[in-house]
Amino acid sequence: MPVPPFSPESLLVLGTAGWTVLCALPSPSAVRLRRIIGNAPLPSGSFWQRPHGWASAVLDRDRARRRRAAIDLCRATAAELRGGRAPSDALASAVDELDASVAADLGRVVAALRGGDDPVPALSRVAELPGFAGMRHVASCWRVAYDTGAGLADVMDRLADSLARDEAHLRELSAHLAGPRTTALLLSLLPVAGLLLAAALGTGPLRFLCTTPAGLVCLGGGLGLDVLGLYWVRRMSRGVTAWIESR
Repeated sequence: MPVPPFSPESLLVLGTAGWTVLCALPSPSAVRLRRIIGNAPLPSGSFWQRPHGWASAVLDRDRARRRRAAIDLCRATAAELRGGRAPSDALASAVDELDASVAADLGRVVAALRGGDDPVPALSRVAELPGFAGMRHVASCWRVAYDTGAGLADVMDRLADSLARDEAHLRELSAHLAGPRTTALLLSLLPVAGLLLAAALGTGPLRFLCTTPAGLVCLGGGLGLDVLGLYWVRRMSRGVTAWIESR
């Protein structure tokens, strides 16, 4: 008995389903890595990770750069103070050693230091920038050292260690949140698979969705709920990381 030919819609559905399954599976390198390091969580495939990774890189790189800059600033200031420099010169020199894009955010602080003014108000304003919450602690340390005469170098070193621990905690938390984010992305793409399946069955879903009033209502509502779900998951994860940053 001759085998009936597949319709183009059926081939499209089968190809999409197979490609999705292959991309959702972990890569061979990830499997080998798990064999080496033990019971580490196995990451999902590159198809689900890359869109989220690209979006996170664009949205979060400035925050991460500023968090690292706050740590480097504390360590550099402590080193300058131990080298015998005055606190104002030490902090200004530490800012000059940072990346140019981050140092530009600290321009008011440097201007206050070189003008002989109190840098605490400028540090407090800088702390309002995303990722620069650590500057609020720098301002507090500066104020306490100025009022009490306490040594600033040891305090800045301890602050750098504390900020570094928070940064490690944020990275660990981001790894744990990758699972829910990936699940949300997968669920948001499932309606597309449903449309492809309906098209393969010959029901004409796109004609209904795009040419009838009821279909347009369903299409708009579905897209709105889809986007709202992704936004909700991202807002929750960002709320957790923002809470840790602001501590």
